[in-house]
Amino acid sequence: MAVITLHARRWFERTNGNTHHTVTIEIDGKEVGTTPTTYGYGDMYIRTAFDWLVENGYLTKLHPAQAYSEFSRIHGHGFYVVDVPRKKDL
Repeated sequence: MAVITLHARRWFERTNGNTHHTVTIEIDGKEVGTTPTTYGYGDMYIRTAFDWLVENGYLTKLHPAQAYSEFSRIHGHGFYVVDVPRKKDL
């Protein structure tokens, strides 16, 4: 089974109170892609990465709840997130 690692960056927009993120995705230590800047706070970057992996053929789409639960259980150890001070740091 492939090892999926997520490197997320979150930025909090103080003016409007919104949070945005990007995720760089690695499979077996090789970078395979980066998501566009996406609205979402907390650990929403995990869902963004999951959707990207399904859309790009790296994961088979099962029933969404089952697939996401399995993805989180198996790959939960490879999630890294950093909060950045500026939007351009995403």
